[in-house]
Amino acid sequence: MDNNIQHDLVKIELLEQDILSAPQTIHFFDDLAKKGLGAAWRLVDVKQLTFKKDKKEKGELVENEEEEETIEDIEDTGITQAILEGKNLRENPFVKQLENSGYRFTAMTYEYEHKKESLFIQIKAEFKGRPKVFEVGVVNSEKNTHIGKVPNTLTPKQNMEFRSIFWNEAKIIFDNLIKKK
Repeated sequence: MDNNIQHDLVKIELLEQDILSAPQTIHFFDDLAKKGLGAAWRLVDVKQLTFKKDKKEKGELVENEEEEETIEDIEDTGITQAILEGKNLRENPFVKQLENSGYRFTAMTYEYEHKKESLFIQIKAEFKGRPKVFEVGVVNSEKNTHIGKVPNTLTPKQNMEFRSIFWNEAKIIFDNLIKKK
């Protein structure tokens, strides 16, 4: 077995958030929620949502340090970034208000249910680092049994397959949004 990597066959692709406008990031995450794992999976809910207020200064995106706050704190203090957790976040009136106020989404954690098997998976999709590049991670996996949901350990191969499917769909969505610009 040859462990040498053929460098001419390796292609690294990055999805950089700064290429998208604030409304495009919202469309990106929403489209990913619908299509992320394919037709065999059903979106159960958005479990976590991270958003950030864009502040342009000398043509560059300037970001404050990450702060976790409650909805009430954000309304009162003008926080420029927050992480919300809960149920039905995409239908929350405050989240809708943020969308209309120029905030961009930087991360979402989705929960999916397999349509035929009793398997649930939570996947976090996020733009992180500088420049903000896209990453996908499996947060949790569970099986539904006669006693309720129990933890389900994915093999490294399964974990990679889920992340690859999700990332590849994200790339298609990202490229389509760029074409529309």
